[in-house]
Amino acid sequence: MKAATGEVITATDLGGADVHGRRSGVVDHVAANDEHALQIVRSIVANLNTVKRVDLDVAEVTPPKHDPAELYDIVPDDVRAPTTFAK
Repeated sequence: MKAATGEVITATDLGGADVHGRRSGVVDHVAANDEHALQIVRSIVANLNTVKRVDLDVAEVTPPKHDPAELYDIVPDDVRAPTTFAK
């Protein structure tokens, strides 16, 4: 940063673990140190390929309200042009 803008700034100020993990939410894990990071990685790897049973309340399948072939009549050939859906 100093070479580009003349500012003296720390790596943490640029976006350390606190910024990316707690504020922006772009990371899944934040480690306190290298040892903690290795514990997190070991936990992740230990849980790879585990199959979890998920019970879902599945509704009966109902047929569509319109014939799927009619989609070609709804979507215009030129999607850049405005259209009205008066049917």
